[in-house]
Amino acid sequence: MTATGPWSLANPLAQIWAARLDRLRSRLSRDPSNLYAWRWHIRSRILSFLLARYGDDPALTPPPQRARDQPAWTLYNLGPQYGKPPRSGAAIRAVLQRIAEANRRTET
Repeated sequence: MTATGPWSLANPLAQIWAARLDRLRSRLSRDPSNLYAWRWHIRSRILSFLLARYGDDPALTPPPQRARDQPAWTLYNLGPQYGKPPRSGAAIRAVLQRIAEANRRTET
């Protein structure tokens, strides 16, 4: 890692952040007038903050990897104390179709 700062790169997530920060800084130094330079600058500030705040935390772990066919929301199964789980795509589609049908009836 070549990212410089007061953080430790002992944990894997900090190493990922440092590598991303290096790439962003490299892009900014090569092409500071690029259309996306403002976004790169913001991202580099966020990564610098994350490294400064959490870089030395030994409990910091990368998020779990999900299977390609697994919906993204299943990573965050918080339990019943946080309310109902998200509806399936089929359930949402059925509700939207009923709403569309009701709108068509009122337009005619």
